[in-house]
Amino acid sequence: MAEHKYQDTTGVKPQQFQEIVSQIDLSSPSLVRDRALVQLLWSNALRCLEVIKLDLKDVDVDNCELYIMGKGRQQKDKVVLHSNGKI
Repeated sequence: MAEHKYQDTTGVKPQQFQEIVSQIDLSSPSLVRDRALVQLLWSNALRCLEVIKLDLKDVDVDNCELYIMGKGRQQKDKVVLHSNGKI
């Protein structure tokens, strides 16, 4: 049996993430959208597929909440959006 080496899966640190996100060009609406999606995914620990499956009815803008169909689930989970208010 092959020996498994430890692999760090902690991900990027918040400061590193902010440095990366701050370099995203915001010169067009689609780039602003892309930055918002990256922040949504990272800040709320969402999977790509969870965001891809979002529908407008899953978004509660007034309460800053999303309803996400989680992996292998039959019902949607409420996610309270965490953000520093910047896009």
